[in-house]
Amino acid sequence: MTILEKLDSLFEIFWSKLTRHLHTPAEVPQAPSLHHTIATSRRRPGAAHKAGKQRRFMRQSLRHRRAGPINCDAVQDHEIQKEEGIWKETTELQLEVNKILNKIDTMIPKITFSHFDNTTDARKSMATLVNPRDKYCVGDSLVVKVDMFDHLGKRKTHGGDFLMARIFSSNVKAGASGKIEDLENGTYNIHFTLFWPGVVNFSIHMIHPSEGVSALWQARNKGYGYVNYTGKFLSHGKVANMKCGFNLNGTQELCEYSDLKEEEYFYCMKPENMSCGLLVQMMSLFVDSHSYLSDSEKQLFNSNNIRIEIAKTFGAISVSKCGSK
Repeated sequence: MTILEKLDSLFEIFWSKLTRHLHTPAEVPQAPSLHHTIATSRRRPGAAHKAGKQRRFMRQSLRHRRAGPINCDAVQDHEIQKEEGIWKETTELQLEVNKILNKIDTMIPKITFSHFDNTTDARKSMATLVNPRDKYCVGDSLVVKVDMFDHLGKRKTHGGDFLMARIFSSNVKAGASGKIEDLENGTYNIHFTLFWPGVVNFSIHMIHPSEGVSALWQARNKGYGYVNYTGKFLSHGKVANMKCGFNLNGTQELCEYSDLKEEEYFYCMKPENMSCGLLVQMMSLFVDSHSYLSDSEKQLFNSNNIRIEIAKTFGAISVSKCGSK
């Protein structure tokens, strides 16, 4: 499976259970729904009773997981964490999130490069048909091998490139994706099933080189906290725009929007003479345009380096209806 397919499979499970747990800087959470959250106000410092300490511990842990970079060396499947000198049990949900993030991290290539010429070049790479036959029937399977090279024509020795492959017949408006097998040595096997008769064409593209995939993942785990959130409160025509976020500092009274089941917490400064339940809209603004990609990495995402078709040593094939197939 390619990096994309592996990530898709994991995220399908991930998002179905944990949709609101991993906000990246580019994501803007919707205004909390009062049907699913508990809106309360409290003054700093928070209550010192046991339940309050447990909530603060969960909030701190979740903030680190959601709003901070993923440190897979530090995120382990242990079941206890320490807060204020007391060891506390990690929740089942936290363990599940940590496990998924660790799994995703192991699938992303960790690649550094000294020069653009050492990155994968789709234009110098080549696709060949494995064990070509004189006749193909509907239902048959075939394999296309793709060998990747860098801009200097040197064979790549690791996988992780983001590839997309499909077969299609424009005259009957038919198409199907291929299943990409990453051999992790610069070679990929793409498995196709021939579903319909007629002339079948092949399309194989490299969307991003492995170096670009690695750069995007590393950049995604840096630079959190560069988005300002503003909550709009509305009461009888009176509007108050208040600062919001996952971690607010200061002594002003806060509105806490919590989903205890999902262990999700979000805060807004409480407006005067308004209740916390009057929050109607959430807005965001980037406060830092800094890029976490180096100049060499930025080259990988120029338009002329994205979605490049890989040359083939073969052309279209003819597929027939063969007997009962």
